[in-house]
Amino acid sequence: MRRPGIVRRSGLAGALVGAVLTGAVLLSPASASQPGCPEKRADGPEAAERLEAAAGRDAGWERAAARLVRFAEERPLCDPARREALRLAARYYGFAGDYERASEVAFRAAEQGRLTGHLSEAAEAFISAGTFALETGNLARAARAARQATLLAESPLLTAAQRIAIRGRAGTLLESAG
Repeated sequence: MRRPGIVRRSGLAGALVGAVLTGAVLLSPASASQPGCPEKRADGPEAAERLEAAAGRDAGWERAAARLVRFAEERPLCDPARREALRLAARYYGFAGDYERASEVAFRAAEQGRLTGHLSEAAEAFISAGTFALETGNLARAARAARQATLLAESPLLTAAQRIAIRGRAGTLLESAG
């Protein structure tokens, strides 16, 4: 079974959980005033343990992804753990070979990132969604994801390096989608 480069290059699940969850998990200024939202940054190791517990360490990739999606749905919209759980669930669906569901969940993670102001992460999630869509042969969805990422790359809130990286990856995805 052919796997997209994003899945092929990913390491073990434990390394993925650590890489995804120990990065900067910041709240947008608007989210701090919303009820049920954490007031401070989520700690990487604690967040990783919470997500691993939600996924189930010995579960199959699809079951783990489904548990992460359920975990995300139980979190408030502004909770960074929600976005991270969706991103991780998309990867897990990709590992399981369910690229259609991986694309859907990655789109949800991208929308979550866009809503909370995490534009760079949202763009990367759109690119992941498009990559998974390519695997299913859904060229229209892949092109739409690439266009969404390109639009996010125009934000003045991103650094020049972030814009260049997003445009490059989105351009490659758009070329692949034809």
